[in-house]
Amino acid sequence: MNATVRMNCAIFVWIFNIVCSQMIYHSLSILSNPGNRYIPKNIPGQFIEWFFVDSWRACAHECNKNVLCRIFDYGSMQTNQCLLFQGDAETLGNIVPSDMPESIVGTLQISSSLFTEYDQPCVSICKETRYLICSASQTCTCTSNMYWNPTVLMCLPQMTYEGAPCDPNLNMCREDLGFHCLIPNVCSSSNNSDPDTTPTSISNVIADSSTIIEGSSWNGLEYPFGLAYYKTDDIESLIVVEGSKNEIILISNIHSVNKTASVLVRNWTNDDSLIAPDYLFLDTNNQNNLYVVDAGGSRVLLFTAMQFISPLPKQVAGDITNSGDYLSRLDSPGGVAVDSQQNVYVADTYNHRIMLWQPDAEMGIQITGTGTEGSGPTELNYPAGVFLDDSNALLYVVDSNNHRIQLYNLTGSPPLSGTTVAGGNDNGNGNNQLDQPSDVWVSKKNGAIYIADTSNHRIQCWMPGATEGTTIVPVGQVSSPLGLVLNQNETRVYVSSAGTTRVQWFDID
Repeated sequence: MNATVRMNCAIFVWIFNIVCSQMIYHSLSILSNPGNRYIPKNIPGQFIEWFFVDSWRACAHECNKNVLCRIFDYGSMQTNQCLLFQGDAETLGNIVPSDMPESIVGTLQISSSLFTEYDQPCVSICKETRYLICSASQTCTCTSNMYWNPTVLMCLPQMTYEGAPCDPNLNMCREDLGFHCLIPNVCSSSNNSDPDTTPTSISNVIADSSTIIEGSSWNGLEYPFGLAYYKTDDIESLIVVEGSKNEIILISNIHSVNKTASVLVRNWTNDDSLIAPDYLFLDTNNQNNLYVVDAGGSRVLLFTAMQFISPLPKQVAGDITNSGDYLSRLDSPGGVAVDSQQNVYVADTYNHRIMLWQPDAEMGIQITGTGTEGSGPTELNYPAGVFLDDSNALLYVVDSNNHRIQLYNLTGSPPLSGTTVAGGNDNGNGNNQLDQPSDVWVSKKNGAIYIADTSNHRIQCWMPGATEGTTIVPVGQVSSPLGLVLNQNETRVYVSSAGTTRVQWFDID
């Protein structure tokens, strides 16, 4: 990023000093202009975690608490969403315009005064700063993914991408990502010295950042979110929400070498368009009607038979004129499901409630949730994905910030009381825990509950009545999974992995 852009970005400086005047937590946060977002050079290598917070200040606070965090991105994908990254905004990424006008990028500035103990004998494990750790030789050294730069007397982020410049005398390349400083002084994988060649892809990847997408504003996935699966004439296809590019992508022949990807929905003839879409629902029992949650527009749209020109999409929930907590409005909605009577169930995420919209209704019905966050049986805290078992009148809801899956019997009267069927034991990575889950899918064969356990970077399966889940896709194979769906015979699960910008499939045992 050149000096002019840096000057434009540095419009505000905020000082953290959490523990009196001690430098242990002291840092500066430089903010971009509103309407910007951060794109790292290596998303899976630099992404740390994400969650919802109430302000950019809270997001900056979370970044400051995490010893690896140097960049925070607030509100560029969804309102109030906080993304934390390793790296910096000059050599390991770029600050670019966002479609969200209030989004902000913050760069955590670390002072060299925090590293005065470097290479000194450990005293209470380098107690004067959390940015150094005690090495095996009992001297203070840089934390993971950092290297010592003697010119600036600081630990700086290691390079995370193929072809990054490096000094062979310094440990500048992320060896945990397979990079080493090779001739001619660039970070390269040990089995590939060509900086223009990307690492070998995983065989179960359906689409990623390099996929050619016909009709897209630019190729490749950037922020895959919700998924829908359908099969016609033995051709398997996936519909993918591309939240960053405001597009709905159709991938056909997903297990064939002849698979293709194209834009299904972006805008339509009355110049309307999607704004930060996240979830979707495909009604395979009714003309393949496609329901898309337009989170930035605080509405749910119906594309009849997956057509977006004729007829034009119909708004079936929410009010495009404004977000809010009235019964006629939604606020950054999440998951959606539709029953056989075309009743629309939607997670009204920022209103902490589940809404039911009957066909052609101007207002919704609040069936559970109080409008404010809570953890009781009739309360929710940022509900995300939903799954409807229409034949049994059951609704599963991802209660994201309560780290649990709630089950509601729809035959009752509002406000419905939920039963926790997975998680609910605080956030964590234990078998009985979840951490910021995003999506859920329930087996029609045995009632198994499949969960995108987002901040634990794994896919979990909980059997009915179980007190613990089983990991079916472990850490390392997915990164920040947001959406998941099973195929017709439930032999495979498809996952959108935001941290690696991939859509992948995994066999289910």
